[in-house]
Amino acid sequence: RRHIALVTVASGQKRVADRLKGYEAAMHSHSLPATVIELSPAASIGEVTAALQTLLRENKKLDGLLFADSSLGLTILGILRQHKKSIPDSLAVIGFDDNENFQFFAPAITAIVQPLDEIVENIFHCISGHPYEKATTKRKPPIVLPTRIVARSSTQKTKAIFPLAATGNQ
Repeated sequence: RRHIALVTVASGQKRVADRLKGYEAAMHSHSLPATVIELSPAASIGEVTAALQTLLRENKKLDGLLFADSSLGLTILGILRQHKKSIPDSLAVIGFDDNENFQFFAPAITAIVQPLDEIVENIFHCISGHPYEKATTKRKPPIVLPTRIVARSSTQKTKAIFPLAATGNQ
């Protein structure tokens, strides 16, 4: 797969900006074209549908789709089903923030997962701190936590047994 688009929301949130930056860096490092659709946070289903239709119409070689938000992903999956896009045969699909429903789609949706328990633990530690520690003006190094990929059938190159378009899942 060499023509992979990112669909994201222009929210101004750091996590969204980091995902966009990571996507662009990965595409650049592999000398692949980066195609980004940035939607308004208030985009209606009609606007998301129109943007996705334009993406599919203008990018005939598109063979992969990454969505940067799980709720946006559910909308996109519904639109792909309506347009009878076969996953993974014609389009591999990956989402961020593994939605518990992704495993129940046919095919199941591959997801990039962040370690939420560790994130919460680190937030608590940063907020609570130690009340008797001396305040410091030195900037502390960022905390970097590993992500993982939950590989499911939406990215396998084998023939889909149950194309998303043929299921009743939304």
